[in-house]
Formats: sequence, C-alpha cells, structure tokens
Amino acid sequence: MHNQTVMEAQAINTKLGKRLRATRKAKGLSQSNLADATGVAFQQIGRCESGENTISTPALYCSVGCCALTREIC
Repeated sequence: MHNQTVMEAQAINTKLGKRLRATRKAKGLSQSNLADATGVAFQQIGRCESGENTISTPALYCSVGCCALTREIC
C-alpha cells in the first residue's frame, strides 16, 4: 500500500509540474519571474516542473493567483 501511495504522489507531482511549465510558458513567464512572484528559488521551480519536488501549497496558490495564471494548472 505504501509503495502505491508513493507512486501516486509522484504521478501527481509529474502531472502538476508539466501543467505548471506549460501554463507558465503560455503566459510568457520565465522560471525566474515565477520564482520571484512565489518567493522560492528558480531552481525549485525547475525541480517542481520536472516532478522532482513538490511545490508547496502557498507557492502553488501564489502561482495561480498572484501571477495571473489560470486554475487550469490544477
């Protein structure tokens, strides 16, 4: 059961990361622009977009709201 939960979490991270990258690029934002707006390092944005790391809820919320991204990334 634990392995399935980990695999599901990784799949969610990967899907969310891909959608975040696609939406960010569609809006013409760089990773640095998004990082500045969310208060995280641009390296963290890259790791989130690759699915390597999980984006924090506050950073995701800010990405959606403060950066005028649509809720389509969720």
